[in-house]
Amino acid sequence: MLRMRGQDAVFLDSFHLFLNSMVRFREAEHSLNRASKVCEERLKVPGLNSLEQTDLETRVAIAQGKLYLADKNPSKAAGFMEKAEDLIKENHGEDSVQLIPVYQDLGRIEQSKGDDTDHDRAVEYFLQAHSISGVSYESGSVEIGRTAYALAMAYSASNIAEGEASAETYLEECLGIYQVTYGPHHPETLRVQDERSRLLVRMGKQEEALEALRFNLRPKMETFGEYSEEVAESHQLSGTIRLTQGKMEPALKSLKKAHMIQSNLFGAGHKKAKATQQLIDMITKTPSVAAKQTSTDSKKPHFSAIVGRNTQLGGFKAALF
Repeated sequence: MLRMRGQDAVFLDSFHLFLNSMVRFREAEHSLNRASKVCEERLKVPGLNSLEQTDLETRVAIAQGKLYLADKNPSKAAGFMEKAEDLIKENHGEDSVQLIPVYQDLGRIEQSKGDDTDHDRAVEYFLQAHSISGVSYESGSVEIGRTAYALAMAYSASNIAEGEASAETYLEECLGIYQVTYGPHHPETLRVQDERSRLLVRMGKQEEALEALRFNLRPKMETFGEYSEEVAESHQLSGTIRLTQGKMEPALKSLKKAHMIQSNLFGAGHKKAKATQQLIDMITKTPSVAAKQTSTDSKKPHFSAIVGRNTQLGGFKAALF
């Protein structure tokens, strides 16, 4: 029997994974359709608690909506989520907190339409969720922070005029809540800080982004570790910003730190490490950096004269950027 070629094997593995996922989807779809029929049959039972029945119908509709969203079928997903929305409004009111995840899922469904996405509509869903959160929870609560973050991401992904400015406003609202509730070193706080830094870069506020990265770096080191992926991302973004500013030497310094961590974590052949190495190579080939590197190398003493065998090597903490 001839050995199967590598590409054929990869194709068959991918095809089997696809078939397995389709089987799981069909099984889930069948189970939820049965659950929906059970809900309909229960309506014939005398003395049934109507609120419990409606809540069951709502949960099934939400599950169906999420299933079709995962299957990239926004039309069906929206239909079930809108059914859940109507049921919740009818039985719990138009300001029910149960509507918050439903509105957010409707926003995600709209965002999943690709080129056909109506960004105004998507943002409106997230805005409705945040509005309900604001009137339902105590000021400064984590729940308000979460809906503010989701709304900020919706604005950030949109092509709406002033969308980035609105995204910044809601990110700062979320960040303020998280810093008080969780503290500056909590992973959720640091995640929001990172999103804010990336947004500032998109808005052309490079210096403000660099300041945010500097502020965020030490908490990242203490939370995730000095040689973590999260710290590497900070160095990577810092280097990229400085590269766009034409500041080659600081860019090179930050990118080398990022590359060292990425290589240690993933290996030098990993796509992240390779992408960073390409930037480093590009910078080192620029005339100003290449000339300085040659001059420095010619004046530099031999490594063994500077660092003996028993000399302790320092980390990043002496110079974060």
